[in-house]
Amino acid sequence: HTLILGTHPSQTSLQLGQNFGHPQNAFWWIAGDCLGFRRAAGVKADGKSPMALAQYLRYDGSDKILGYDDQVRVFCSHGFALWDVVKSCVRPGSLDSNIKKEETNDIRGFVEQHAPNVKRIVFANGGTSSALFCKHYRDWWMQEEDEGEDDDQRQHRQLVPGSNPESIKAFARLVKARNKKLEKKKGEATNEDSSTLSASSSIPLPPIECISALSVSPAAAKYTYVQKRDFWETYVYGPGLQDFEEWKNQQKNQHNKQQE
Repeated sequence: HTLILGTHPSQTSLQLGQNFGHPQNAFWWIAGDCLGFRRAAGVKADGKSPMALAQYLRYDGSDKILGYDDQVRVFCSHGFALWDVVKSCVRPGSLDSNIKKEETNDIRGFVEQHAPNVKRIVFANGGTSSALFCKHYRDWWMQEEDEGEDDDQRQHRQLVPGSNPESIKAFARLVKARNKKLEKKKGEATNEDSSTLSASSSIPLPPIECISALSVSPAAAKYTYVQKRDFWETYVYGPGLQDFEEWKNQQKNQHNKQQE
């Protein structure tokens, strides 16, 4: 139901072989608070002093601490998926703003493969990852409405901004351009027989909500851990877990019907 996209792994993440691997990155701390685990003990490199965010974590005790592979398992078992906008690039250091000569992952292909299950795409590093997505997927944003299935039997979905101010701002330019294109198309349209239009139209699929999130990066220091967690719980994990519960209920009902 929810595809979460980083921009490109930091040097620390690449060295560890872990998404959002930097200990100060809020991603797995927030995921743990929302999904019922704790990323780590929450102490600094000296092994004694607590990290600043540790006082705000919801789960205490070593029995709640999970290793990275188990964190990923819990995350995915609740219907969340994790990837990056950028597949490869030239980037000195780890800052997203230094990314050049980037090649993107086939995000649209992933969504079409899993249609209609994907309900939202979340950009975990906020404006920078959102901007890179818009740069490389402008054609997708300019799609006016659901076009059903093409000759390859792939289902296309329209993109819409999330309701939060950050998303509305991040995608405003492309939404404005799409609306302008639609108005122009309406103005040029000829009077066609309504029955013909109805017969040729397909059942629309719901649009995909694009959420430009408060960045989980430690570089986004203007937001506190609690502010970041509250945002992610409101716009990402809350809706996602609701989708997951609805899916489980559907599976249960289907199973009961099969047993009748």
